[in-house]
Amino acid sequence: MKKKKETKKSNPIEAAMKGRLKSLLTRNAKEKDDRGTYKWLLVANDFGHRDALQYIEDHCEHSGLRYDDEGFERAAAHWELGVSYLNGLIKTSRRLKFAKKHLEEALDHFELSDINEGTGEDYSAEAALAQLEGKAAVTLRNALEYGANPFRKAIRRLRRLQRLHDLGHVPAVIIENEAELLNHEIQMVMNTIASSRGRT
Repeated sequence: MKKKKETKKSNPIEAAMKGRLKSLLTRNAKEKDDRGTYKWLLVANDFGHRDALQYIEDHCEHSGLRYDDEGFERAAAHWELGVSYLNGLIKTSRRLKFAKKHLEEALDHFELSDINEGTGEDYSAEAALAQLEGKAAVTLRNALEYGANPFRKAIRRLRRLQRLHDLGHVPAVIIENEAELLNHEIQMVMNTIASSRGRT
């Protein structure tokens, strides 16, 4: 009986849903899973636990996430969490709403391929969609369309170019390549605008 109780307490999803925030940090101290802890603290915030935002801020400042300058690890957490909601791994009647929020947070800043490159993961939109049906599949498709919006892609590219510029020691050839890609994204935006106005 005692063993069963310990297993239950170690469940990060349940701890997050019930607002056992300190237990999530204790778990992280043992398992060194900074991204996972960030993810479960986000769940706690989704479920309305008032202290969760402060815990998230402290965790990002005092864990390995403080080195996540470009935000790939945090974006990965949002992607994982969005897919987990859609898969029903986190039980709530608001799962589609929460999934939409986290998927858009991930894809607002990066394309999925960028997240994979930045974290070494191998996330696949196709694989995620293959496991879904109905409204859950529609929610993921809509999020992917949100991320593929030409305006959003151009903004992401501009942000990346600014980050590289701010570093101050990036080789000129890399800056020039990013600038070319930005020009391409801007051209796609202009094409979208022209198309919406009935011009070719």
